[in-house]
Amino acid sequence: MDIQTLGNLGEFIGSVAVLVTLIYLAVQTKQTVKTVRQKSHSDILSRRQDLMTQLMDREFIEVWGKGCSRQKMDSIDAQRFTSYAVSFLSHVQDTYIQHREGLIDKGIWEAELALMASSFRQPGFQDWWEHGQQFLIPEFARELEKSREVHFVLYDPETRQWSRPPDGQFARDSRK
Repeated sequence: MDIQTLGNLGEFIGSVAVLVTLIYLAVQTKQTVKTVRQKSHSDILSRRQDLMTQLMDREFIEVWGKGCSRQKMDSIDAQRFTSYAVSFLSHVQDTYIQHREGLIDKGIWEAELALMASSFRQPGFQDWWEHGQQFLIPEFARELEKSREVHFVLYDPETRQWSRPPDGQFARDSRK
């Protein structure tokens, strides 16, 4: 074998090595994207669970219900309502940003938006929104404005049934 043949063989082996490396990097990149998306999804579910856990506390749900239905609250309860609303909206805003950046799919974003809409349609929350939207990026606030028409299901303790109140109020408040 002469030098030129060895050079050609080396060039061929080098090309194959580059091709194998590119295939390996493509597979690794695809796996990394998949892992990042799964992590984003897990983070969203974890934050949602943390927020929902607060709504399992009877005392807190009474404060949230008061705020959403325009009942009188003292300054402590008003602050608790505001703090929860900002936390919840920050969570949904992060979900929106992740969706916009392609880290989560449309279905996850729509599920969070539907969850948000159940609060957004409450009269007290709408009152709060006039001032509370300042804590969000404007693009996201506009997106939320569009979400008001999403339907939701609530439990009516008097009839012991789940319903979709047409007036957008919590089941216990819809009879007022």
